Amino acid sequence: MMNTQELAGKFEALGLSPNEAIILSHLAELPEVNVTDLGKRTGIPRGSIYRHLFELEQKGFIEWILDTRGKKVTIANLSALRHIIQESRQELDQKENLLEQLTREVAEKRELSTHKPIIRHFEGKEGVKQLIWNTLEAKTEIKVYTNAFRKELFGQMWLVDYTLDFVRKNLRDKVLGDENYAKEFHQKYGSRERYFDPVKQFAQISRERIFKSPLLKIQGEIYIYNDVVASYTWEDNNLIGNEIRSKYFSTTQSTIFDVLWAQTTEKNSLDAYKSELS
Repeated sequence: MMNTQELAGKFEALGLSPNEAIILSHLAELPEVNVTDLGKRTGIPRGSIYRHLFELEQKGFIEWILDTRGKKVTIANLSALRHIIQESRQELDQKENLLEQLTREVAEKRELSTHKPIIRHFEGKEGVKQLIWNTLEAKTEIKVYTNAFRKELFGQMWLVDYTLDFVRKNLRDKVLGDENYAKEFHQKYGSRERYFDPVKQFAQISRERIFKSPLLKIQGEIYIYNDVVASYTWEDNNLIGNEIRSKYFSTTQSTIFDVLWAQTTEKNSLDAYKSELS
């Protein structure tokens, strides 16, 4: 049979205070008892025991009995414990809802913090390689202005690694080049599949068009993706680049790109431009 101490431990495990648990464990052994005797049995001072009994009465765990010999206390039906469990369940639900709310709010704040403008500078071949490699963090599409040949600038092995990762991540891009780029490209390589060999899948999923206008002159490359606008060019044979992380700046640049892209069609593709050189 369970002793008083073990019984008190179980009451306490349900969320009652240690003294409340001790009082109930003793009342469980007695049909009824006066406060003086209960104090002696539990060792709780008379002033404190009345306060604990008041709390237990409010919670529905005890009842008072009045008879000719005075006022006595007895343990109530333990079904009152059900409301404690129910309250605990409600409290857990509230905490779970609060956690979900905090998770959303923290995510929103982190998202806002990423929208603070950040400018990074890159120099030299290795620096610009990193700038271009960062575009693989794009969530979906990359928009590009180009008149550069990355194979010549960074080597075929590096370009193969980049295009393989691009294909593996199922990314897409739209590329706008000027007429000088188109002419030089076909003179050197003849076709996009030849240029991107052995990763011919990249040539099939990358859409590259020529914007025919003497007003558009590109020197280097510009990448627009996520909230980033990254660009590089060369000054006196030195490669230099910048990466600007800004929601509003990237939105503006992305919109300008879309306006130019909308003025082209598949007839303006880089491969189709070859026929104009014949």
